[in-house]
Amino acid sequence: MRAERPHVLAIIALMELAAICAAALLWQPVTRTELVLAAFLASLSVTYSFLTVGWERVRQYLLLDDSPRSFANLLATWGFAAGLMLPPTLAAAVVAVAAAGEWPSYKMAGGRKLYRWTYSNAAAALSATVVSVIAHSELPFAARIPLCAAVWLGLMIAGIGAVMSVSGQLTGLGAAFQPRGLLIEMATLAVAVAEYGLRDTAYPLIWLSLPAALVLQRRASRAELDRRTYGGDRVMREEDWLMVARAVVDFTASATVMRVASADPKALRVVSLMCAQSNAIARYAGGSGLAILFPDMPPEQADGFAIQLQAQLIYHGISCAVVAASTPRDGEVLDSLLVALEAELLVAGSSTPGRSANPS
Repeated sequence: MRAERPHVLAIIALMELAAICAAALLWQPVTRTELVLAAFLASLSVTYSFLTVGWERVRQYLLLDDSPRSFANLLATWGFAAGLMLPPTLAAAVVAVAAAGEWPSYKMAGGRKLYRWTYSNAAAALSATVVSVIAHSELPFAARIPLCAAVWLGLMIAGIGAVMSVSGQLTGLGAAFQPRGLLIEMATLAVAVAEYGLRDTAYPLIWLSLPAALVLQRRASRAELDRRTYGGDRVMREEDWLMVARAVVDFTASATVMRVASADPKALRVVSLMCAQSNAIARYAGGSGLAILFPDMPPEQADGFAIQLQAQLIYHGISCAVVAASTPRDGEVLDSLLVALEAELLVAGSSTPGRSANPS
């Protein structure tokens, strides 16, 4: 990876210095209640990063080309909320703690360097500091919240965009600010505003921001997976599929893997059409047929889907076996599922109707 230009590193250093100086110059005494709230928000952020590491593994494995690496997180759920509810210095401290919890996922996304991580989080800390100043100003409430949201988005986009522009990453700049990503960012800000609304009326319910952020992150990751694994008859290489499947099986409570034992090219098209109506996220064409991964399909649904897929293949004149294995029924890890599938294929033969690896 090439070294960054000196003026790019200068901008990064200035952003980090600005974040530190702003937090230090705006220091003010804090109350015990504010310290408890800051710890609460920081703990939610760190918990979120811990729970989403698995999906970042999946996304890393799918980013196999030379296109810019996308890394969308939802830490604004608590960083923006900290700016709305806490003094400037304490808001910046929440962002700093969240950044420390984010590092494993950030590094796992691939193609990342420490100074870029510090820069992006310095931009977030500076944004939280400015938002805190506005939120605690004398402006009317109806004006403060929209202005805070606009300032947060504006500073983040301007800061990150400046570095990407001067470093010549114009393609990456376009990818970083796609409408889909901005919509996700705005959704996180909406959750943060809801936290702000709960501060005085139902303080304990702020923890609901964590499942809300997890749902948003899951949807964003699934959309990325679907975008990269679907598209006509495109399939993944076997080694890539195995890496993705292993991460998904480890991360989800109920996952299903199916095998279609057919070398007929038409089988791939039938499987593609069937999977387009399901939540499958990856498949590959191996030497002995197709494999399909369903991250949230329980065993009882897997058995029915295997029978339907078998029926569609027969309807199109393709005679083959379709078998399924699911967690936790047939094993807890991907290797156990694959062993169960291989054993069932030996029993099923090439013309047996779809069946599960454990019919009982």
